Amino acid sequence: MKKPWICTKSTPPENIYINSNCWYYNGTCSVHTAPQRRPGMLNLKYKDVILRDMLPNDLINHRRWWTEETEWMNWDAPWEANAPGFAKQYLSRLEKRLHSPPPNIRPTLQICTSGGVHIGSVNAYYYNRVFGLKAVGIAIRESKFWGRGLGGQAFGLWLAYNFVVGGAPTLYCETWSGNKRMINLARKFGFEEARRKKNARSWQGKTYDALAFSLERTRFCREHPNLLTDFRANLPES
Repeated sequence: MKKPWICTKSTPPENIYINSNCWYYNGTCSVHTAPQRRPGMLNLKYKDVILRDMLPNDLINHRRWWTEETEWMNWDAPWEANAPGFAKQYLSRLEKRLHSPPPNIRPTLQICTSGGVHIGSVNAYYYNRVFGLKAVGIAIRESKFWGRGLGGQAFGLWLAYNFVVGGAPTLYCETWSGNKRMINLARKFGFEEARRKKNARSWQGKTYDALAFSLERTRFCREHPNLLTDFRANLPES
């Protein structure tokens, strides 16, 4: 039986390159390095994707996504992602999170393919903290994996987690009118436009609308029964 997580490739040069299925960054293979599972680690599976807690080796990819593999920045709130100092602050928060016990309801999980390749992350945050309203987001940062339906699978799994485990009666999704793929993904799962602020975003000399969508749990459960059945069947025992 072939042992997973062992890279047999020759020592790579500095920085990153892709050789077969191995992904290197500064001499370290970020795919086949031992995953170093953490106690109580959450691991959710659905079709071709896995959502799991962050591992120390994930920082290799996150640093690369802010320096080398950066095309995703053109779509995921680019006015923030390209702001001076934002990447440093983001990576600092990730490192701190690694050294803290995860909350019972996870605010973020890492996206991997069923083969274990780390390709992005999902997150949840308070859209309105006063009323306890939560918004969800997703970023597939490895452009090599765009257009394969993995984002839809990961987003559906993340919605199921926040509705079933998180107990949210309604979830929100924020984006901008220039991100057509996110708009289409939200509508695919039944999100409806809840708010539009005209010309609220500016990027590369153009203005765009700020959008917020909402989805009720009852509608999600009604329209995606198979996803929910699969999610509950594979939900780890607490």
